[in-house]
Amino acid sequence: MNFNKPEKKELLFLMLTGCMIGILCFALVYGFKIVDVTYNGWLFNGDMDLRQHYVGFCHYRLSPWRFPVGIIDTLSKPYSMSVVYTDSIPLFAVFFKLFSGVLPESFQYFGLFGLICFSLMGALSPVLIRRFSGSKLLCLSGSLFFILSFPVLHRMFYHTALSAQWIIVLALIIWLYTDITDKSQLKKICIYWALIGVLSVSIHSYFVFMTGIVLLLQICDGILRTHKKGTKFYKDLWMAFPLLIMGVSSFILLYILGGFYGSGSVSGDGFGSFYANLSAYVNPLHFSSLFKGFENNGMFEFEGFSYLGIGMIILLIVMTMYETAVHIRDKHLGKNATVSLSNPDENSGNICKLTYAVIIAFIIIVLLFSCFPNYSFGSVKLISIPVTKFITRILGICRTNARFVWIGMYLFYVIAFSLVAKHFSKIWVKLLVAFAIIIQLFEMSGIVKQYHQKYSEDKVFETVWTQLEDENVIDGKDEFVFMYDYNDIMMDTAYYAYLHKMSQNSFYYARTIYDEIDATIEEWSGEFLKGNLDSSVVYVFRNEDYTKEYDEVVKNKNANKYELPEHIVITVDK
Repeated sequence: MNFNKPEKKELLFLMLTGCMIGILCFALVYGFKIVDVTYNGWLFNGDMDLRQHYVGFCHYRLSPWRFPVGIIDTLSKPYSMSVVYTDSIPLFAVFFKLFSGVLPESFQYFGLFGLICFSLMGALSPVLIRRFSGSKLLCLSGSLFFILSFPVLHRMFYHTALSAQWIIVLALIIWLYTDITDKSQLKKICIYWALIGVLSVSIHSYFVFMTGIVLLLQICDGILRTHKKGTKFYKDLWMAFPLLIMGVSSFILLYILGGFYGSGSVSGDGFGSFYANLSAYVNPLHFSSLFKGFENNGMFEFEGFSYLGIGMIILLIVMTMYETAVHIRDKHLGKNATVSLSNPDENSGNICKLTYAVIIAFIIIVLLFSCFPNYSFGSVKLISIPVTKFITRILGICRTNARFVWIGMYLFYVIAFSLVAKHFSKIWVKLLVAFAIIIQLFEMSGIVKQYHQKYSEDKVFETVWTQLEDENVIDGKDEFVFMYDYNDIMMDTAYYAYLHKMSQNSFYYARTIYDEIDATIEEWSGEFLKGNLDSSVVYVFRNEDYTKEYDEVVKNKNANKYELPEHIVITVDK
């Protein structure tokens, strides 16, 4: 197989056709109902995090423009927080805020974002496969593995921003289509990775670290392939310059969006709880129609869900066995069929043995980091490594380290298609690929049917506050004050507050300000018990927190007392 650099017309055809495949797959899985930007009922019938993302944008569009540009003022008053930490997809949030004055009140862009993610994954994955094969059939059919990858389906309307895993594919394309060992390409490569950094922050900051790992892979691969015996490794460190540029560009945009604003911290609590399982690549959880997944050992190990799928696993096993047999045969005959990956213009699409070794090493490293500090296979706990507070603080920047396991999944894809491409002229390899696609699609048929039904149904949302509207509870009120810090009706209340141009004192963010919020709750509680009730405030208690002392104040002040399920609401007239 001779690799020739694809012409622009060929790439355009692959991207447009792949894009259409991605759109068709989106319609198959979710339908187009949720793409309607005025339909938001479905957002409140999903995961609590999805509500957080939408409500975060709702309040952001009402906040006045100021610098940093991503600041929200009304969700944890008096403290502000960046839209970055509501995971509301900053790129879309900032763009649509520009038109907030003409947009409908119920405007949402999450269905549209999902459609764009499917179409971009469809557009980019054939380009990635084209690096190994000139077969349009392989490029387009192979794109189905990427478009319908299990972690994308899992994340799409759960942590929607994290479904933009086409960014990882784009990073792999930059690696495989550029030669970092060529100093004449350094400027171009730096620009590419700077744009990747900016794009990552504008969608979800976790992608900065994930794509940064791909860049590290490119740097390590380049250094190892060009290093000459007897020379110092530091002489090749100029290849690491794009990493610096990417880091600086990411930092600048995060600063502009308010990622370092106020008392919020880029380092979050909980590192050591959100880790992956060593079975991540072979455990389908509940996503397979063919067999039941393993039980995980930890509560949040599903964060590292990166199941390859039966079809891809078969493809990897068969092609690896065949390639090993061919390699043994060629070695016996004195042949050397593999060449370097680095230069697309001159070399074939085959990956050299050293690059394979680097990829496999990175897969192992990423998996080990994703599982840190607790290593289990399925429900069997193997080892737990003690973690100091210092390490927890540092690694808290990417506290959900389980997600990094996705990089290994896409590197497995790279291995699979590089091996398939070498032998795709053989009829049995074509049949193997067809079989792998069929069984992959069949395996996910159950979850696809479930999702399609879920997102095709009409959903109407009413907040818990609707039942009190007839009693004029919020007339003349400016703020909801939660007298506790727990995410139960917080999201519903925040949306109701958005509809009535109100603020609230507590909200759940991706990066916490628990201490500050707790301090304000304690202050509100102290003033309440002193009888200093604010007539512009709606006080919200949980039943278990509403003590006799509070009730005595309510009676003495002749305040209004209302009941919601498991909650007590107090207001005073002006």
